[in-house]
Amino acid sequence: MSNVCGTAHALSILSPIADGRAPALRGALEGLGQGGASPLARLPGTHLARWVLIPELDFEDFAPEGEEHRPPVYLLFTSTFDGADDEHLAAICAKLPQEADAVWSHCRGYPGTEDPARFADYMRRHRIRTNLFASAYADADLAEILEALRLRRRLIRFAVSVEGLDPEALRSAFRREFPRDEAQRGAELAPAR
Repeated sequence: MSNVCGTAHALSILSPIADGRAPALRGALEGLGQGGASPLARLPGTHLARWVLIPELDFEDFAPEGEEHRPPVYLLFTSTFDGADDEHLAAICAKLPQEADAVWSHCRGYPGTEDPARFADYMRRHRIRTNLFASAYADADLAEILEALRLRRRLIRFAVSVEGLDPEALRSAFRREFPRDEAQRGAELAPAR
């Protein structure tokens, strides 16, 4: 499938913005936190997610099915995540209902998050095909990627702290810092060559 790469899945949703609501939607998006403060950071297993305003699409292939009149602006939501699509949509509905409503309430026909089944149905109706999708770490889920990054930072700090040690002192320091079970786990996380 074009929306699956290893263990990661992609979801792309293109929602028509209600007439005259684009400025308010832009304000709602600008009011959301960024980085670790982003509401999207609360979605378990989410590698990357974002909302983007798309002006005046002229490509008929992108219009959601059943859409007769296309508004001048669409809201694109894209997400890369671990797990099934339905689980991800349920997590959006459960973990960030206020933010989801603050954003998608500016889109035509949006039912809100109070009824998770209607929310998921709306998202499925406005889903577009992900034609090209790649994941940098196709065989690792988010937890494994984050653990590998933590181990990398720790190894860099260690390398800087032991600069200039003789080989025996370096070996001893390494064994204290990275006991055998941790070193083995690090080797398992390293990509195969």
